[in-house]
Amino acid sequence: QCADSTGVGYNTPAGNAALLGGEIWERGLTGEGEVIGLGDSGLDTQSCYFRDPTMSIPFNRIDTQHRKIVSYHTSLGDNKDSTGHGTHVGGSAAGRSTSSTESLANEISLASGAKLAVVDLAGAREDAKGSFNVPWDIARSYFDVMRKSGAIVAASAWGALTGDGLARIDVDVDAYLYVSAKRGALLPVFPSG
Repeated sequence: QCADSTGVGYNTPAGNAALLGGEIWERGLTGEGEVIGLGDSGLDTQSCYFRDPTMSIPFNRIDTQHRKIVSYHTSLGDNKDSTGHGTHVGGSAAGRSTSSTESLANEISLASGAKLAVVDLAGAREDAKGSFNVPWDIARSYFDVMRKSGAIVAASAWGALTGDGLARIDVDVDAYLYVSAKRGALLPVFPSG
């Protein structure tokens, strides 16, 4: 399923990234050869931004031959994106359409040459729709899974809801960064609001 930039919903990358990435792309920085970790509600693997007609999806394993997905880990979620949020975030980060429709061919992401290492955080339970299963051991069960798949950046478009002060997850992420800086860093990126 694909939609052009006039469509409504999460299933389209954020507008036409060419407006954002022109100067960066002119310098040859397209994400080619890089892997972006994505921890979110999953991914619509049949979207034209990720589909590879010649390869199966590498669920719970690593396969660098897939066009856009090097790994899709489901131990914390399922193997789909029931909300569309992960598809939107992944498409904005690394999507590249295979559609021959002119409007879709121009819909590409900021790092369209990159691939994704997906950690699905959303389960199929109807009562948990919209919530994420963030692991208590975020270093081993989340960041290290992405890093072992080749990711150098972890796009985590979710946050912890707490009353006030630092959440436990903040402390764990800081501890991971401190330790990982000595062994090959993975840069976790979280939303600011």
